[in-house]
Amino acid sequence: MLAEVDGVPMVRRSAATALEACDRVVVVVGHDAGRVRAALPDDPRVTVAMNDEYALGMFASIRAGAAQVATEWFFIVPGDLPRLTVGLYRAVAAAVPDDRAPIAAQLPVRAFVPVFQGRRGHPVLVHASVIPALLAAPPDSGPMRDFLRPFGVGKVEVDSPSIYEDIDSPARSGGTHG
Repeated sequence: MLAEVDGVPMVRRSAATALEACDRVVVVVGHDAGRVRAALPDDPRVTVAMNDEYALGMFASIRAGAAQVATEWFFIVPGDLPRLTVGLYRAVAAAVPDDRAPIAAQLPVRAFVPVFQGRRGHPVLVHASVIPALLAAPPDSGPMRDFLRPFGVGKVEVDSPSIYEDIDSPARSGGTHG
């Protein structure tokens, strides 16, 4: 998360992009939490959630972040996708129907994922009605794709491979991993 991308710590870049598309951003920290916090944008709309179970994997981090959600819809985005754009967030958010059912449990689709050339990625948009199941699941559950399946997942075609191009190590900070 602290690797630099175009001279900016990856976590700062990812959070700043999310801030352009969202009213609030929850950043989940675990390993090296102090340094990651220090690299975040200085913005009151950034909330930091500690994940003491980070060694159990990404699902534990998703649970820690979901516990902080106070909106009807929220994005789940790994911090190591620094090439995501505001336009991608907006494209996924635009998939939410205007005439959605007033009762969340009646929604036929409670998550939306971007897809590029048949491959799913992030940001994933999830309805808050999924949060109780997320919090009740074991912290080492997952993958998220399997967890979301019973809730209904809509696909949003996008025109960017950045939805799955993560940067997985300082040695490969110029490369991608999908």
